[in-house]
Amino acid sequence: TASGSQTDAGSSANVVDDGYVIKDGNGADKTADFTNVTKAEGTLTVNAAPVTIKTGSGEKEYDGTALTNAEASITGLVEGENATVTATGSQTEVGSSSNTYSIDWGTTNKDNYDVSEELGTLTVTENTAAVTLTAPSDEKTYDGTALTCDGTGEKKVTASGLPEDFTVEATASGSP
Repeated sequence: TASGSQTDAGSSANVVDDGYVIKDGNGADKTADFTNVTKAEGTLTVNAAPVTIKTGSGEKEYDGTALTNAEASITGLVEGENATVTATGSQTEVGSSSNTYSIDWGTTNKDNYDVSEELGTLTVTENTAAVTLTAPSDEKTYDGTALTCDGTGEKKVTASGLPEDFTVEATASGSP
């Protein structure tokens, strides 16, 4: 018989145990007839199991808030083992980035797994909402002086169509 054992990913020796018996074709013990027996080691190799981590994608127009997608999973773990995957990606400005993740392997030996990733993409596009900036209006009875309302005083330039919590700073100028 041979003794050796390998449970986790990696390699170790497998050796022929003492007490071996060499038998002829009829099953008779002929061990004593062989005096130059060499025992050569074998190798036990356990390859890492493939697992896939996936995260979700998302897209939205720019609104000043972070785009996230909590969808995250891991497939391929050996029965009875578990790991917790949490999506951590975030995209606020116009552009794209991978929906990254963190993983808690718990009591699972991460070295037993060969991880491949299928990361989602988070994309923020330019905001196409119609934004209207309205100059303030004012009036007076003619007095020979210019009427101005530049939006910096009590009467301000107003905006509509901006995302929630956005404001505008603008000035206005009139023409004669």
